[in-house]
Amino acid sequence: MCLWSLGSYGAIALAGAFSPNFTTLMVTRVLSGMALAGICTVTFPYFLELLPVRLRGRAAVYLSIGCPSAFSPPWA
Repeated sequence: MCLWSLGSYGAIALAGAFSPNFTTLMVTRVLSGMALAGICTVTFPYFLELLPVRLRGRAAVYLSIGCPSAFSPPWA
């Protein structure tokens, strides 16, 4: 899923680079954003599975609100 999402994002973003008008650019930007959303959807559970069970709930909250400290474990 990650490879498919990243590959489709790259192809659509490349197509957007050669947009002949503003409407085509906006359409390709929206489509590339939708394609890139697959990476976030898949990596969120993968990240949580790497953490110890007792920290998953807290890390899920921090990660979902965008806190960069969620990537550094409290014991480090």
